[in-house]
Amino acid sequence: MLRRKHYLYILLLYGIVLLAAWLLQKKMRQVTHLAKMLLKKGSIMKTKKITIWSIIAAVLLFLTVTAFATNATSVSKNSLQEIMNTTKKQSDFIEGILSGYGISYYEVRVSTSSIVTGMDADWNAYDLIGSNGDSHILIVRDSDNDLTAILTSDGGLIFGLIDNCVLPMLFD
Repeated sequence: MLRRKHYLYILLLYGIVLLAAWLLQKKMRQVTHLAKMLLKKGSIMKTKKITIWSIIAAVLLFLTVTAFATNATSVSKNSLQEIMNTTKKQSDFIEGILSGYGISYYEVRVSTSSIVTGMDADWNAYDLIGSNGDSHILIVRDSDNDLTAILTSDGGLIFGLIDNCVLPMLFD
């Protein structure tokens, strides 16, 4: 699932490609005009150099844009599904709730927070690490990977229901 900043990067790269295509088209018009003039004079070899350099520049630009676009999409790969071993439907549901609460993250890992110490074995906890250093905790039922709750790093409830059986340290 692409994040908002990745859309902006892709949009920026698309704009750069359009600008480069426009400049290349303008350059090709100049080359065509130059070729006509050189054909009249009989010295066509200079146009081949210009055309070859234009083609090389276009290929390099295309490869660069493709590399950036591929990098932007690979960063946004759904790590919830991989780490939590959820189905696509479950991870999409969780992503929807997270985005509804304005929670973004770049890394998911098994929680090491002191809040989850002594947590019931029927649940799993995962830390969502945000790009600005903030973190949230996801509580998921172990048997079916259903989302139980979303907490702030200090234990504030954002979504769901938690009792002292799930997180006893939260209620001490």
